[in-house]
Amino acid sequence: MVTTNRITLNSTQIIGRLLGGQPLYDQIFAAPFDDPLVQSGVQAARLAITNAGGPGVIIGAPVLTASSSTTSSSSITTYALTDTRTMMGPGVLTMGPGSLTVGAITTCNVGTLPSTTRPTCQDTGTTLVLGNNDTNINVNTDIIYTVAQATVTTETTTNFEQYMLTGIVRRVGSVHGLAPQAAGDSVDMFGTRLRNAGRAPGLWLSGYGWTGERDARGEIPGDKRKAWGMTGGGSVTLAPGLTGGAGFDAGRIRLRLPAVGERAEINLTQFGAHLAWSGGGWFVRGSGSFGYGHANTETAPADIAITASGRNRIRTTSLSAEAGRDFQVGGWTLTPSVGGQWLRVRSGAFTETGNIALEADAASQGFAKGWAGIEAQHEAGPLTVSSYARVTVQDNDPIAIPVRFVGIDVDMTLDGPSLGAVGGEAGLAAGLKLGPNATAFAAYDARLRDGLTLHSGTVGVRVRF
Repeated sequence: MVTTNRITLNSTQIIGRLLGGQPLYDQIFAAPFDDPLVQSGVQAARLAITNAGGPGVIIGAPVLTASSSTTSSSSITTYALTDTRTMMGPGVLTMGPGSLTVGAITTCNVGTLPSTTRPTCQDTGTTLVLGNNDTNINVNTDIIYTVAQATVTTETTTNFEQYMLTGIVRRVGSVHGLAPQAAGDSVDMFGTRLRNAGRAPGLWLSGYGWTGERDARGEIPGDKRKAWGMTGGGSVTLAPGLTGGAGFDAGRIRLRLPAVGERAEINLTQFGAHLAWSGGGWFVRGSGSFGYGHANTETAPADIAITASGRNRIRTTSLSAEAGRDFQVGGWTLTPSVGGQWLRVRSGAFTETGNIALEADAASQGFAKGWAGIEAQHEAGPLTVSSYARVTVQDNDPIAIPVRFVGIDVDMTLDGPSLGAVGGEAGLAAGLKLGPNATAFAAYDARLRDGLTLHSGTVGVRVRF
């Protein structure tokens, strides 16, 4: 009879490190990962990392770093005496001269059963020699032994898993607080283009690009941001002195935080409408827009083996208005104006993947800006040149995104940098008439805020009705 037993053993190793250094905790448990005994080891590893790193330490979720499954087999065979039978045969007459075997002809070592040693039998009889006149009568007795053989095979499978917990003493996830701010830059610039489209009825199409850099602020690392895209639209005369229209903007923003290896790529499409009134040198222009898109984020610093990546939705809304008056001074048109803008960027909920992954619910941030400035414009034949400068005051909701590490039920808050209350904007533009109604134009703009500088360039074509 053959019996097979199958046994599964689990071996789970929990390792805790700080900043990729030597293990602060290293223990192997004879249980699967979800067993309470192993989970107590995970908590012990967290405690060891926290004690070494202090209150600023960030510990990611356990990450499976190694696994294996091995199977071994062993067998044991047991022999047991189950039956004994005795059979006596008839007598055998032997006459000399000759010889025969007498006594216990064969013996078997069944007396040691049951045993794992297979029993054997040996010839043990003696030889009897008969002379010429000798006679022998031999009676044979047979003893029959029944021996049962039982084999037990044991197959043992050992499953091994190694989990790593990594702690770092640094800020993680700043890109999530800065992505809405970078998206707000594009929304702000689109609002300016919509208001400018209300100056005269016609169509416009342009391509643009901008780049910016923000200084580090305390724990919040500095960033570099750039964007490019296409924008266009049109406006029509609704009534004497009143124009209205619509426009679009499709762009991509790249945000990088080189010091901490974080980055984001934001794809944003916006649609908007504008309305403008002018009369007697006065004007009032307004615009509103809605945008949608998504942000792909990634964390992969060069100095430590942690990674995280995610994707979340972006939604934007904005309203803006501007009023001013044109003055003619020595061939120049001087236009002082004041205005204001409100916009909101909403980030959708996200769950990152990786060994330092974050998750968060949806959050939104509002931005408000007011300005006062002046524009100067001059026409010289087919060429028109202009420049402007304005002082801005801005305010924004504090960046406070509630986040937590995946698998760790501890809420944290990602804050963002303040850009100050006062800033400045300035720019230059030139237009060249291509015909009675068509103009090619190019523009440069600079936006200065506390710790942040943006430079943008635009080229395009405008056709007036």
